[in-house]
Amino acid sequence: MERLLDFFKACSDAIRLRLLVLLAQKDFCVCELVAVTGLSQPKISKHLATLKSMGLLTTRKEERYTYYTLAITDAIQRALLDDILKNYTAYEPLKRDAERITDGETLRMRYRNQYT
Repeated sequence: MERLLDFFKACSDAIRLRLLVLLAQKDFCVCELVAVTGLSQPKISKHLATLKSMGLLTTRKEERYTYYTLAITDAIQRALLDDILKNYTAYEPLKRDAERITDGETLRMRYRNQYT
């Protein structure tokens, strides 16, 4: 029951919900999430740490970048997120974020230089 409550807590914050929706589409490093969302690096990092502590994300290192991966294994949590993903374009911030996602390599090359 605690895991389900943590999931609802995660979704109750607009920034964390945006991050979950983005990470459901692909893995991102912090600098890419900053570029897509327009939010500050400390704010993104804080919310990613919260999501990771809730067990909703895992990380992997590539060179000097840490990539965040969605780690939802609970069937109910997955179903809830899938429903959000089916309708995310009805919510302007989620729609804008999705529109900002471009080719992964282009995005990385374009914005990594700002944060290295």
